[in-house]
Amino acid sequence: VRSLGYIVVGLNEFYTSKKCPNCEQFVAQVTIRQLFCPQCCKYYHRDVMAAQNMSNIVQGYLLKQERPLYLQPKTADGGYPWMKSPASDQGAVSGTTKSTGTSKSTGARKSTGASKLTGNSQKKRTTPATSTPEGRPTKKAKEL
Repeated sequence: VRSLGYIVVGLNEFYTSKKCPNCEQFVAQVTIRQLFCPQCCKYYHRDVMAAQNMSNIVQGYLLKQERPLYLQPKTADGGYPWMKSPASDQGAVSGTTKSTGTSKSTGARKSTGASKLTGNSQKKRTTPATSTPEGRPTKKAKEL
């Protein structure tokens, strides 16, 4: 198709056959290929609805260089993992400066976490190992 001069765009099919292209809500499955949107009160063929959503994705990429929000996966709390929330954006601005690098509170958190990690990694084994991680006895265990 490219050799004929057409533009080819690859895209992820995530949610394309699960969300209504008109109201952007999840649809209900009536049969294997027939879907119903309770918000719009419309029936859709699964493949036709997916094609409409794919068209919306391509338009989003061409116009805004991003996938439409209603066709992107969300975290458990309903947010988007790659988007900055106003709270995290504000913390990043107040927590870092160009001259000092990081604030004291950020440095304290890092040192506390590092001490916890080094404390766990420096524990000494008090009893000899009698088996391998797979559960098989070692040579020393066989001799005992």
